[in-house]
Amino acid sequence: MKNSNNNISYFFVSLVTLALLVSCQEVVNYDLDESNKILVIDGMVTDQPGPYTVKLSLTGPYLKNAPTNRATGATVIIRDNTGNTDTLAEQLPGEYKTTSAFPKGEIGRSYQLYVNYQSKVYTASGEILPISKVDSLNYKYHEESILYPENGYYVTMYAQEPSGKGNNYRFKFIVNGFFSNRSDRFIVVNDDFVDGNYITFTTPFPVALGDSVVLESQSFTKAAYDYYFALLFQMNPNGFFDAPPANLPTNITGGALGYFNTVAVGYNGIRIK
Repeated sequence: MKNSNNNISYFFVSLVTLALLVSCQEVVNYDLDESNKILVIDGMVTDQPGPYTVKLSLTGPYLKNAPTNRATGATVIIRDNTGNTDTLAEQLPGEYKTTSAFPKGEIGRSYQLYVNYQSKVYTASGEILPISKVDSLNYKYHEESILYPENGYYVTMYAQEPSGKGNNYRFKFIVNGFFSNRSDRFIVVNDDFVDGNYITFTTPFPVALGDSVVLESQSFTKAAYDYYFALLFQMNPNGFFDAPPANLPTNITGGALGYFNTVAVGYNGIRIK
């Protein structure tokens, strides 16, 4: 009988607690300013054959999960420091591409972007810097451990880092033609601690037998490194007490977000067999 009374008391307390929790619920409607849309510019010139693309979009409401609005009808111009100038054609809404008249990007040249959207002007510039040559790729099977998150084949890159600090890189491992933007596959580094050394780097994720892996190496300016490093930090927060997300640094003047990148690119490939 005593146990029965305890069960009844516990059940009664649970019902009261649930009722209090339900009665304390409140629907909060956020009155956010949705009128202040900011232009976002995403553009790149490389030392690979064009065309080169500049994408323009507008920021959207923070709490609405909807596609971003494309910025159409803009005037977009790219020029280099040797006098080549091209007015990009809007081939898709908000997507502007260089014409066949614009020459392939070259290491050592600097490039300027000019965007006129709704009578507001935005500019950016950058130089294509040399890239370190990757000697080779290799792979080895590893069991799951502290160093390797799961069983599988891990690909290692071997390269000579040139002397002289200030080199910045991004490495993209493309598996079977697919690149994942997961934070553990978003690799941005500089030469602060490896300047002039022979370096190796192993993928932080495994691949499988039969997979083809292509390493795309990119050289960065220091400003581009700061942008992508900040992006990586926001993609991979460390805990509850992290600072709230903020706008990323940019090389674009005029109040737009995004980045205009100028990079040299190298490719190496290997098949796991």
